[in-house]
Amino acid sequence: MGERVPDAENMSFPINKPDFVLAEVPPTSEPLTAKIDVENDVVKWRQICGFIEVKTDFKEGPNTKGKAVKKIVSQGANYARQILAARPFQLYVLCIFTYAEKFCLGWYDRRGVILSDDYDITDDLDILVNVILQLTTHMTSDELGHDKTACLLEGHSYYQKEYPSFLVSMSRHEQIRHGDSRHGDTRQWKTVGAPIWSSLSLLGRGTATWRAVSLHDKQEVVLKTLWRSQTRQSESDVYRRMESFSPGVAELSLGDDVRFAVGTEKNAVATVGLLRSLMLKDDAVVRDNPVLHRLALKTVGRPLWDAETDKIFILGSLAALKGSTSFSCPRSPS
Repeated sequence: MGERVPDAENMSFPINKPDFVLAEVPPTSEPLTAKIDVENDVVKWRQICGFIEVKTDFKEGPNTKGKAVKKIVSQGANYARQILAARPFQLYVLCIFTYAEKFCLGWYDRRGVILSDDYDITDDLDILVNVILQLTTHMTSDELGHDKTACLLEGHSYYQKEYPSFLVSMSRHEQIRHGDSRHGDTRQWKTVGAPIWSSLSLLGRGTATWRAVSLHDKQEVVLKTLWRSQTRQSESDVYRRMESFSPGVAELSLGDDVRFAVGTEKNAVATVGLLRSLMLKDDAVVRDNPVLHRLALKTVGRPLWDAETDKIFILGSLAALKGSTSFSCPRSPS
């Protein structure tokens, strides 16, 4: 990347950059990938799905002994959270760390980082070349970390001028609801523009929201994706338990955990542990094992920060306050 920082497109990103990026670029008729001149062509954070970070000293590597988190690992976490924020349908981020004559591979997701053993650039050059080939040529977008239930709209790309739109669903297959045998909702939504909100945290819920349109009934909704804790009720269940709605509280249209097709299982709940076991063959227990959750809200407002006047801002804040207190105040006896 030289001295050029990727374009954050008005998102509040810190000013930093990886040494090398794995970016989606326009196709070419040439046998090799199109070359991007980073001095003249703007590379956007939303184009980037992976990165390489380089250090000159072996002591700066991620696997050296010590209890403290190595700087190269925290740097990678910073890049990973920015990629996940710019590409909210990205489930994990892959990277390569090189330090002196060694290198290792990294995997960042909503529960931390997994690092491979050290490899020697000279002795294991075939491994390094194979890794680069896999990342740049052979691996599909799903294998690189893109959510398979949210595909780019036909004709859209990560490298186009305007933020792309996506066709989003709960699953690629029909679901069987808990407790009965009817088929689950297979509605799809088309996102409109850039996310309204996209969390910059790495280890949190990773919440992202869009304005979207239901292809089922053309209804405009707010589409929300997040990683929920298994120790708490899902956000969709909280909405369903509400007997009445208060000002400032959105009305649920549809919500459920996202499901993937895995082997003969067509509706496996998408979790961090599932992704690690599928891609890394890592069956270690994941702490709290977050679940990918998605919901559509019928109520479509606008962000408080878009308020044009003090009055609109105050009224919007008051509605949000009333909505939040309605959850904590006990109901009057009927």
